[in-house]
Amino acid sequence: MKKLATWVLGFFVPIAGVIFAAPIAAAAQENLLQNGDFEKGAASPVHGWHQIYPPTIQKPAPFFGRIKVKPKSEELGVGKAKSGESYGVIETNKPGGFSSLTQTGKFKGKNNLISFSSWLRVDEIGAGSAAYLIVLFMDGDGNSLGMKQSRRLTSVGDWKQLQLETVIPEGAEEWMVRCGIMGQARVGFDDAQLITSKIKGDLVAMELAVHHGDYIVRTPFAKKEAWVALSIPFPFERQSPLAIKVTTDPPEMVERLEIFEDRENRPLRVVMKKMARGDVVKVHVETLTMVSDRATSDGSEVKLANPKKVPKEIRQHLQAAPGVDAKDKRIKGIADGFDRKDFASLMNDVKAYLKANLKYDGGNPQGATDCLDLGKAVCTGYANVAASLLIAADVPTRILACTQLSGRLQEHYIVEAWTPDLGWSRMESTMAAFPWSDSSNLILRVVYPDSERSQVDVPLFVEVSNGAIGGFRMDPKDTCWQGADHLSGMLMSDKGFAAVEATARKNFEALIKKPSAGEWVRLVPELADAKKLKLDDRSKQLLVTVDDWLNGN
Repeated sequence: MKKLATWVLGFFVPIAGVIFAAPIAAAAQENLLQNGDFEKGAASPVHGWHQIYPPTIQKPAPFFGRIKVKPKSEELGVGKAKSGESYGVIETNKPGGFSSLTQTGKFKGKNNLISFSSWLRVDEIGAGSAAYLIVLFMDGDGNSLGMKQSRRLTSVGDWKQLQLETVIPEGAEEWMVRCGIMGQARVGFDDAQLITSKIKGDLVAMELAVHHGDYIVRTPFAKKEAWVALSIPFPFERQSPLAIKVTTDPPEMVERLEIFEDRENRPLRVVMKKMARGDVVKVHVETLTMVSDRATSDGSEVKLANPKKVPKEIRQHLQAAPGVDAKDKRIKGIADGFDRKDFASLMNDVKAYLKANLKYDGGNPQGATDCLDLGKAVCTGYANVAASLLIAADVPTRILACTQLSGRLQEHYIVEAWTPDLGWSRMESTMAAFPWSDSSNLILRVVYPDSERSQVDVPLFVEVSNGAIGGFRMDPKDTCWQGADHLSGMLMSDKGFAAVEATARKNFEALIKKPSAGEWVRLVPELADAKKLKLDDRSKQLLVTVDDWLNGN
């Protein structure tokens, strides 16, 4: 158990994907958790649960305990259990780190669906902190096969149930579940359940996330229809926007929402109503997006591309670019030493090189040769180095601008490498992780060789209309302007998912020719159209969720 706990502490950073909040009827099935109702054992340690926290961050250690509520207790922070007489509690007084009550186990039988739920009561919580559930999957050697997490609770409140429902990854032999808090909080947990079951039919595991960004537009002179253009999640691989809404300060300043084409990219243009001289409009853009995972491969026995036979549309991604120094002699020499037996061998060498030669450290130029000279990089530099090495090895590679599905960011960068058999395969270059799941990020842009870069080779994008001033509106506390939050998720039938996705993508592309008047646009069908599209109950529930989100519920 010691080895596994150490692995978890080293593995967990808040950038992984989420699923799911759709409940399933499984009350008659076996709860795999020990003491899930927290009715057994002493006050501390909590019977059946392991206490995991980051000791380098959490000093002193968090309090983990079992609270038995006295009928007339007036003790501060002690309330009624959700059921029975007792509940578990975690309390930390430090703003960083994920602390949790954790259990592990092995899968038995041929079940393919897992449901993890618990009731949570948030008694105290600090700014930027959250309480949520996590489930992790491992193979028989303890290697990670993925992680899913529930929506987050960020405010004080009485008992609320959080649930995850997801398909068990192929090859998963072990599970780990965590009831925990990120940051500073006091949270109670009760009636935790872990249930596996077998489902039939083709289902798509889909998650919903909300991308949000803050921008500003100023007009030194009176101007009709000033605008700001910015990146939002767009129809790309297995992600699709379902709805977009914009709010402004002062309110109701949006004239219309437009989408314009930039090769694969689809930036949003927010057009303002007439602005007077000296006007300032703060713009908050939210995009409700669904994303699901494509099948991934580690590249074993997958042949690398012959650079002379790469399709025309892919060939541009064999070019060097500012910061992508694929023609540099040193980088070319490193790439020439990589194993080219198959795609897996090459990617293993790239991962090993990144781990051995770079450490995460900011404040420096992010071009590939600069980062290698200093041995330091942030995510931009890691992506530039990885792309440089892969292109130098004759593997078409593109950088993706994205945001992680957790918290606020400036902008994050990962890479995708192309092979004839697999198409585009994603790599988390900062973590030297390959393959990487689609549901870990929302993609905002493909960074092309001719895309604009900053003086330190960071490929940011935002534009304003002529005669206007503006751009990103950063929070002075964290210097970030955007991020993405988990909303919920569900399992959908393959047909239902395809129908919703097709409609959403069609309506998104229609915004190129016919912009939407006003501050919001719904891209998925109305619930009234569900019968015509032959949508099942799970798909109908998605449409209801979109309605609720647009209405602010």
